[in-house]
Amino acid sequence: MVILRVHSNCLDVAPAKYLALWVWEFKKRGRKMRVFLEAISTLIRFILKILGILTFIAVIATVSALPTWLLWNWLMPEVFGLKEITLIQALGINFLSGILFKSTIDIKD
Repeated sequence: MVILRVHSNCLDVAPAKYLALWVWEFKKRGRKMRVFLEAISTLIRFILKILGILTFIAVIATVSALPTWLLWNWLMPEVFGLKEITLIQALGINFLSGILFKSTIDIKD
């Protein structure tokens, strides 16, 4: 970074030189600022994409847990005398049943 200083013994130098140096320094800082703002903008877009993906996953998980939650709370207390569950517990039941009952058999014709 160039710091412009005017000394009292530099009276013979034309003021246009100082103006040119000042304009050059301003442009250089402007380029650095533009690069910095582009980097920040890219980072913010990346964070927003990640948040969007996580929100999408949460919505899909909640929608997939709704039938389990509704059916459990409708049938299990009356049929088996079990207590009602929350939506988070239904999500856990879906996750656990996905682990336990996932098919790993690949049938090829």
